[in-house]
Amino acid sequence: MSRSVILAGGGTGGHIYPNVAIAQRLLELDPDLFCRFVISDRPVDETVRQSIGLEQVTWIASRARPFRRSPVGVLRFAGGWLAATSAARRRLLSERPLAVIATGGFVSAPEIVVARRMGLPTALVSLDATPGRAIRRMRRHADLLCSAYPTPLLPEAEVIGFPLRREVVLGLPAEEARRKLGLEPERRTLLVTAGSQGASTINRSIARALTHEGLGALLAEWQVLHHTGGKDEDELRQAYEAAGVRRRLVRYLNDMGQAWSAADLVVARPGASSVAEAWANRVPALFLPYPFHADEHQRHNAKPMVDAGGAVILRDRVESELNAKPLYDVVYSLIAEAGRLESMADSLGRSRPEDGAARVARWVLESAER
Repeated sequence: MSRSVILAGGGTGGHIYPNVAIAQRLLELDPDLFCRFVISDRPVDETVRQSIGLEQVTWIASRARPFRRSPVGVLRFAGGWLAATSAARRRLLSERPLAVIATGGFVSAPEIVVARRMGLPTALVSLDATPGRAIRRMRRHADLLCSAYPTPLLPEAEVIGFPLRREVVLGLPAEEARRKLGLEPERRTLLVTAGSQGASTINRSIARALTHEGLGALLAEWQVLHHTGGKDEDELRQAYEAAGVRRRLVRYLNDMGQAWSAADLVVARPGASSVAEAWANRVPALFLPYPFHADEHQRHNAKPMVDAGGAVILRDRVESELNAKPLYDVVYSLIAEAGRLESMADSLGRSRPEDGAARVARWVLESAER
């Protein structure tokens, strides 16, 4: 076997970043390792790839496609499956890596299935509190089955905590982080993130909420760092300007560790990585779960942080006109109530979960010694 590891997961940054965290721990434990990331060929994956500064890694774009319940969708899935498994077989036969690690999603399945058939060690890391279809179907192929969260749907999984990249938990003083981001160092900061794909309902709901007179006045002593995902920027710029709120709009945030260190409150989707990063950085959160997931897994992702006293969940009603008043009310209550954000941050600090990246990295090296 070569001194390499395959890390499969893509389609969103949420599937890629945990593999980056695992690769970082692997390279810390064994600097001679080589890591190969298998991601999707979607543009968002390429954007994420360009933001990663790891050495001793290569990136491979899989031709795998997600399953869709339509004749065209089934054909695309089947064609993508054949192309992805053929490529995986050639690569794994040639390389014989120490292990194949997958974080779920449609990119993971071909790599794990082929690796299992070849007798290679396989690890499957479930990132969401409600595991997705790929995780549930691949679980029997995994030598190590892990979950970032406890879940009754994977009772046999080892709960390890979410794998977090080093650069998202910097622990910088808030003033220093704000200065690095081009913000006013002494001013309290609201972080709004629409994610790498740009959640328009969050962007537009913030814009609409800013039309409430009270929000502009409430944020008069604050500033906003708004990660737009490249969408709705004109509407947002006009709304912030009209409300008189200090803001910085960015399409993509390469320095999330600095952003977390700078923030006193975040408004975001509760993707598994966002929840874990907010929790690790002790940043109180207002979460709007994605409204079109049938299993509501984002709501389940956020619930442990809510139960710990560090977050509030607000239903995303899709229409910004319906979201604006509830969003305004919750933001107002969090900021206006003296000491509430500080109390939430303290609760998060007392209850932070473990970081799962080190556990997976140790397993890889232990498997190589057997």
